[in-house]
Amino acid sequence: MVSRRGKILNLPFVVVGCFMLAMTLFFDTSKADETEDITISSNTSWSAGTYTYRDITITNNATLTLQGSYTDDNDGIGVTINARNITIDTGSSIRADGQGYLLNSGPGKGYIGKTSYGSGGAHGGNGGAASLDDIQLENSLIYDVIFRPSKLGSGGGGTNAGSGGGAIIINVAGDVNINGSISANGTASSHYKGGGGSGGTVSITANSVIGSGSISANGGNGNSGGGGGGIVSVYYKENFSLISGNISATGGSGFNGRFGDQGAVIIYNENQRDLNVIQNLVLRKN
Repeated sequence: MVSRRGKILNLPFVVVGCFMLAMTLFFDTSKADETEDITISSNTSWSAGTYTYRDITITNNATLTLQGSYTDDNDGIGVTINARNITIDTGSSIRADGQGYLLNSGPGKGYIGKTSYGSGGAHGGNGGAASLDDIQLENSLIYDVIFRPSKLGSGGGGTNAGSGGGAIIINVAGDVNINGSISANGTASSHYKGGGGSGGTVSITANSVIGSGSISANGGNGNSGGGGGGIVSVYYKENFSLISGNISATGGSGFNGRFGDQGAVIIYNENQRDLNVIQNLVLRKN
């Protein structure tokens, strides 16, 4: 269920036998209105683009999935949300897991090594090498910026490799209250020669970021090389109360290959000009 100002919008469903299956609701960016509040209480998906509302509430264990879009390895975009306040209740989430570049694509795409095993994709951290005795090649290196990043995560290399995480960019004049989760994780490979996808982007700019929830842009696990971690960047002015241990951009594990490197997590207080680096990226793992 999605409502604006208390009005229930169209919620399609399909009846199969005696079961009623709720369908995911898709939104067009042209419907966004900065004078309207929106409450999301069932699984909903927004395509890549920019959405502007007043107050956004995600509740009732709902997941808002934010899709990515690209036509080549360098033009990918995610979702930008502009709002006055955003509230994510316990059990609810904003998610862009696996919504970045697909396997074998992206600026940090994984490579296929000498033994046909694939490395992990890179983003904030390098992708793990395809095998323990394989070297990293240039096309699996990090990219983007750690301050207000915007890029999609890259896909792992090889057969049935994982996809990169998407890009979530949140600009809020007031508070972002996270008691659920925000994630842009890479996905795991589903074949023994595939690498994990890299973590994507979570970039938040707000007056305050509060709550007891979590933020992640982790790399996906690889059956060969693990995906590199993504980038989490939080800019705030007044209050920040999330537990630092609940914010991560870790690399994915590697089975036949190396683990992906961790990405970066930075928290910046604009009023105090105070930078807190919770997780620092690693430039290279040999």
